[in-house]
Amino acid sequence: MQKNKRIFAAAVVFASLFSLAENSLAAPAISGVSGTVSNGNTVTISGSGFGTGPNIVLFDDFEKGTNGSNIKTGAGSAQVGKWDFIEGTRVPKYSNANKVSGTLAFRADMSSYWRELVTTHLPSSTKKIFMSWWTLIPSGTVLPGTGDPAGINWKNIWLQGEGTTDDDLVIPGFLGADSFLVTSNSLPYTRWFSLDFNIGQWKRISYYVNGGSGSNSGSFKFWELTSSGISQRINDNNVTILESGGVFEQICLNGYGR
Repeated sequence: MQKNKRIFAAAVVFASLFSLAENSLAAPAISGVSGTVSNGNTVTISGSGFGTGPNIVLFDDFEKGTNGSNIKTGAGSAQVGKWDFIEGTRVPKYSNANKVSGTLAFRADMSSYWRELVTTHLPSSTKKIFMSWWTLIPSGTVLPGTGDPAGINWKNIWLQGEGTTDDDLVIPGFLGADSFLVTSNSLPYTRWFSLDFNIGQWKRISYYVNGGSGSNSGSFKFWELTSSGISQRINDNNVTILESGGVFEQICLNGYGR
């Protein structure tokens, strides 16, 4: 049995965590762009047909902390929005050990406890979400559950209703270095898929979920960034995601590790 179970330095650089309005509009028309594209600056895009746009729930590059300190929660804890809850025995940290940009990343050590996570709450009645992030299992470490008789089980992102058995989706579940799925404890939707993932290499992944309003009214889409560009791994439409009356209420980063 492998004893080294220190895992998961994730600069889960939330390029975006959006909850989306229910209405759909025609494509917008852009008439101009002003401002300087640089960190901390404002860029204004002018045009028409934008609609109300998404609700930007959270964006974080984990640059607001200091190396070795606990991930912040509460007002001002993320660059946009906030983390609401943190849990763990070692507790997730800001770390400069592995980073994909900037100077810091989110890092969790799951060698002694299965819930080393942070959570953000979603607006009420959320059924549509787009989310994008970078993730990494560092070189010299292993996937959670490696060497355990029950096997590898890492829930990278865990989308939930009230808890782990209510309106939950694991996005994605890692059951090995080449075994990935979207699954649930409470919902009917399950999907195995391929992912170009390697220990020691950063991976950028994104998903869009529309929970729908009943049977066969939902959709789920999943993409990864590869060396040759964006590859869509899942494009499921007219599927059952949420049961009638169900909503998504929270998202856990680094949701579970055996």
